[in-house]
Amino acid sequence: MKCKELILKNVPSLMVVLIVAILAGGLAGVSMFFYWFNQSMVDTPVFEGLEKGSDLNPGILFASPKKVIVEQNDKITEVANSTKSGLVGIFKIKTPRTKPAPLDQYYQLNRYDGQGLVITSDGWLVSGLDIGKDKNTYIVITQDKQKLVIDQALADPTTNVFYYHVKAKDLPVKTFIDYTSVNSGDMVVAMNWRGETDVAEVLNVRQYNNPIGSTDRYNQRLILNHGLRASSTAAVVSLSGEIVAIPDKNNILVSAIQLQGAVKSLVQSQKINRPKIAIQYINYQDVAEISSLPNDLSSNQGAVILVKNDKAPFLLAGDIITQINGQYLGSNLDLNEVIQGMLPGDSASVIYWRNKEQKTANLQIQ
Repeated sequence: MKCKELILKNVPSLMVVLIVAILAGGLAGVSMFFYWFNQSMVDTPVFEGLEKGSDLNPGILFASPKKVIVEQNDKITEVANSTKSGLVGIFKIKTPRTKPAPLDQYYQLNRYDGQGLVITSDGWLVSGLDIGKDKNTYIVITQDKQKLVIDQALADPTTNVFYYHVKAKDLPVKTFIDYTSVNSGDMVVAMNWRGETDVAEVLNVRQYNNPIGSTDRYNQRLILNHGLRASSTAAVVSLSGEIVAIPDKNNILVSAIQLQGAVKSLVQSQKINRPKIAIQYINYQDVAEISSLPNDLSSNQGAVILVKNDKAPFLLAGDIITQINGQYLGSNLDLNEVIQGMLPGDSASVIYWRNKEQKTANLQIQ
C-alpha cells in the first residue's frame, strides 16, 4: 500500500518527465525516464532491501541474488553428498582374458548397465534394470568400490521395478519421504550413482493413466518439469534428503509410497507379497454428484466403488470410501496406495458412505 501511495503522490512529476523524455529523444528518452525512476524511487523506504541496477542497465533487482543461488547450490551439493552413499552401480560381470587389454582389467564406473538404491542395510536394493534370470552375470559396485554378488532377484507385480539382494551388511540406507507431503511446485534433485545432479520441479504428484483405478495396481505416476534419461537418474530426492521416487524400466517415476509395501514385505518374509483384492473404483474428485452430498464429502475426497467385490463383501457399487485406518482418501492419498502399503493378513478399518449414511467395516487384506 505504501508503494501505491508513493507512486500516486508522484504521478504529476512522473508524467512531466515521461512526456519531456519522449519529446526529447523517443526510445532514448524513455530509457532516460526509467533511469530517473530507478535513481529517484529505489532510495525510498518502500524499496528498502532492493538494489539498484547499473547505469548501463537500470532496473530494480532482488537484493543479493548471488547469495540465493549459492545457498541453493550448497543445499543441492549437501543432498547429493548425503544420498550418494546409498546408490550403487550394476555391471555385467567381466570374464578374465588370457591377454587382457589394460581397460579389460577394470570396471569403468561411468559405463554401468544399471543403477540401484539401497533400501535395507542387510543388502536389498531396488532398480529399474531388469536382469531377468541372469543374476549370476551381474555384479553390484558400491561407492567405496566393494564388488557385491547378487544372490536373489525379484520382480514387483504392481510396478516395473526390480528388487535385488546382495551379500552385504551395514549398507547405508536413505529414508522414503512421506509422500502426502509432496506437492506440485516442490523442487527435487534427480541424481545418478556417480553423484551427478539435475534440479527439477514437481509438475504433477499423481498423473493418472486411467480414470478407473484398482487396488491391485498403480495407476498414477510422478511428473517433473522435464524428462529424465535412464542413464542419468538412480533416484529423485527431496531437498530434505529423502527419497521421492525412482525410475522404472520404462523410465517412468515410481513414487516412494508405491515402494514402501514391497520393502515392508521383503523385510518380513524376503519375498514380495502384494495385496490382491481387485476393488475397482474412481476417485471422487473426478466425478460430480447429481444429488446433494453428505457433509463428510464436501471436501471432495473418497473413492467411488464401481463393482461389487467378493473380497470386500460389505461394499456395494456406488459406495464411497472416505477413510481407511483413519487416513482420509483424496488428492493427497489414493485408495490403491493405502491398500498396497499393507500386507496380506492385515486388517483395515474402513469408513464409507451409502445413500448419505455413514457406515464402518473391517477389511481383511488378502
